[in-house]
Order: sequence, then structure tokens, then C-alpha cells
Amino acid sequence: MKAIKRTKGFTLLEVLVASAILFSTIAITSVIFKTAYVASEKAQNKVGITAVVPALLPIIQQSIREQTTQFADELTGNGIIWGIHYRWQAHVIAFKSPADKFDVDTTRMESYTKRYKKWSVNLELSDSHQVETSKLPNFNKGLAYQYHELSWVTQ
Repeated sequence: MKAIKRTKGFTLLEVLVASAILFSTIAITSVIFKTAYVASEKAQNKVGITAVVPALLPIIQQSIREQTTQFADELTGNGIIWGIHYRWQAHVIAFKSPADKFDVDTTRMESYTKRYKKWSVNLELSDSHQVETSKLPNFNKGLAYQYHELSWVTQ
């Protein structure tokens, strides 16, 4: 009888199972890598947009103070700074006078007219890459901030 010679190697089933495991691992790794890359891009964009805020706040503050009048209740503005589009809206939340003062010479309380306005400011920022050139800036994908600002009416 002839001895049957067995060759050493992998069977087709073993190769298929190993291939399935390999391709599953590659697919999961690529999904994880893509998710991490997208998250990194979003974080980098937000940091870039947020970096303009310290330079932008004095511009908005000056604009509010210049536009403040006795009858102004709503103010708006927009523009571009460092390649970032911004839009702000402000509305009055308080309109008050200075505290009354006691005059020692006349022994009377002195009252003042209303002159200080407290504004609620909504600021929206958007990267210039997210803005359509044919329309006003699309701020849906940008960042939004809200803060309060003080101004006064000049006599």
C-alpha cells in the first residue's frame, strides 16, 4: 500500500475565517480613525472661531456705546474679523438711572434721569468656509454666545 502523503497548510475554511476576522478588524479600525479625525477637525474649527472672541468683544462694545440713544431698544451688527463671520443682536433688558444722592448743602435727595442701559447681546460666529457667498452668513454650524453689556445715554 502506498502511504498517503499529507501536505501541510491551511484549509479553505481556515483561510476564510482568518480573512473575515482580518477584514472586520480593518473596517472597525477605519471607522474609529475616521470618527477621531472628524472630531479633531470640529475641535480645531471651534478653537479657531473662538480665538477671535477676545478681539471682537471690544468692537461690539464700542458699537453699542456709539449707537445708544434714549429710544434705542434693539441694535444689530455684523462683519468679518480674521476670516470669521460674526453677527450680533442686542436688546435692552434694563434702563435705569444712577442712585439717588444726598446733598449735604441743601439737605435734600437728588434724583437723576434714566441714563444707563443694560443690553443682552447674542453673538453668532461662523467660519468663512461654512458661509455661502451668495447669501448672508449661514450661522447654523457656528458658535453662539450670549452676554450682557452696559452703555449710557449721553446728555
